[in-house]
Amino acid sequence: MNDIMNSTSNVQIFSYLFVLDFGATVFDPQEIIEIACLKVGTKSKQVEDSFRQYVRPKYCGRLNGVTMNITGVRQEMVSSAPRFRVAWMKFMNWYLAAKGNHTVAFLTVDSFPINMHLRCQTLLSKMRPSDDFNQWIVLKKVYYKAYDFFPRNLQFMMRELKLPYQGKVENAYDDVTNAALVTQRMLRENIKFEINNHVKIDLGPWPAVRPDRKPYIPPGTLPPGAY
Repeated sequence: MNDIMNSTSNVQIFSYLFVLDFGATVFDPQEIIEIACLKVGTKSKQVEDSFRQYVRPKYCGRLNGVTMNITGVRQEMVSSAPRFRVAWMKFMNWYLAAKGNHTVAFLTVDSFPINMHLRCQTLLSKMRPSDDFNQWIVLKKVYYKAYDFFPRNLQFMMRELKLPYQGKVENAYDDVTNAALVTQRMLRENIKFEINNHVKIDLGPWPAVRPDRKPYIPPGTLPPGAY
């Protein structure tokens, strides 16, 4: 641990890190049903603000049991929630106010939330996200650079850093809460956070709706026979 602290500059590029994740439906088309984000100060090493917004899906009128079991999002949470365009506008208003004039970056556990969920949702909603989402920090890559071992998932990072996991795996808000704990720990160890992932989200071809495609279900998130 001391080698890490001695070999890494304690001067952070960014004043704040916005730890971001999305909850999404499992079947095609995969729609965002929850937006979760925490603002972590690199100087204070504390969570200084938070955002959580449920989203009412357009194509999946009622959430199926698989989606609810994985994400922890229930039907009543999204029934009266706004559609994605309105929810995203609320998020961006919060983000811009929280960002101010500071240097900031988004941080996700892996590339999936922005590279997959946000990309698919913006195509479905026929909208283009801010250029702020063209580059961001992937926590797994920061961990690998610091500890010379690529972590399988968030639970692995927390276990190795001896941090107790809080809440439900795959729930967007619980995931950003735990990712923020890992980030805070690494900040205290003077590990530098730098941009390490890039993508250009453009309005491309309309995504194909394929209800027959087998959905991705993270291992261990459902009891045997639930799907």
